[in-house]
Amino acid sequence: MSQEVNRYGVHWAAGKIAFLHQARGGLNALGLRENSPFHVRTSRRWNCNHSIGLNVINPARQHLVAFESLIAKNSLVRFMLPLPKAACRDTRNGVALLTSKKIEDDLLDIAFLTKLSSPIKIPVFWANLTTPQALATELEMTDVQPLVVAGVTSKHLKMATDLIRAAATLPRRLLIIADDDVPLPNVTLVDGKHMFNQDEVDLAILPWEALGAITLRAWMRNEWDGSWFTREPIPGNETKERPTPHGAGNPS
Repeated sequence: MSQEVNRYGVHWAAGKIAFLHQARGGLNALGLRENSPFHVRTSRRWNCNHSIGLNVINPARQHLVAFESLIAKNSLVRFMLPLPKAACRDTRNGVALLTSKKIEDDLLDIAFLTKLSSPIKIPVFWANLTTPQALATELEMTDVQPLVVAGVTSKHLKMATDLIRAAATLPRRLLIIADDDVPLPNVTLVDGKHMFNQDEVDLAILPWEALGAITLRAWMRNEWDGSWFTREPIPGNETKERPTPHGAGNPS
């Protein structure tokens, strides 16, 4: 009999085998044929908002190099990876604050980063168009897709403070994008401003969904150290070098 769990995302079975649960059951990252011992029954009857392809082919080397550079330089990129809270070293309780003087200028960059979790619909909520209760329940849905709350101003201070408090005990990461005069202490991403110094055309060509998927796959295999892979992915457009058979040599 399977065990009932109340959220989507990663669940660990006996033998330290991780299963990713989405809309259609659970998959492991090791290629094992066994079925997941879990089934998801959420309290709100959500449709899962991510469809992460664990079987995706590794991106090309140029894309992996660009991805490594982004991860190394920017804590916001690391925060938006489709990983459970335990995998993020940059924040307390999986909550982060990005201050912005003009949120419209940052939305495209945020949209790129949300693609790391292969969303069905963009997981960005506007503070003026939602309620604290709705956001708190969203934080229960999954542990591999960060939730973004944008447009937070000083008039939303109580809502944001309550949300941060609730997020401390809920599975989903929370990114708050607020005006720079909103006093929300202890959750600031120190290098989250001016997210990218690259042309947005270069960013648009990156296979964000695949990059997110191989990151989650590596974490489920214990091959992710918090900032990069412990076993380098072989680019999907390159062939593995085969060792020369023993005794073989160049024909004379």
